[in-house]
Amino acid sequence: MNTSHISNSIQVNGTVQD
Repeated sequence: MNTSHISNSIQVNGTVQD
């Protein structure tokens, strides 16, 4: 569960950086 939450955060960050 914790790992899933962290993965989601990274995906959102990548979109903003892109």
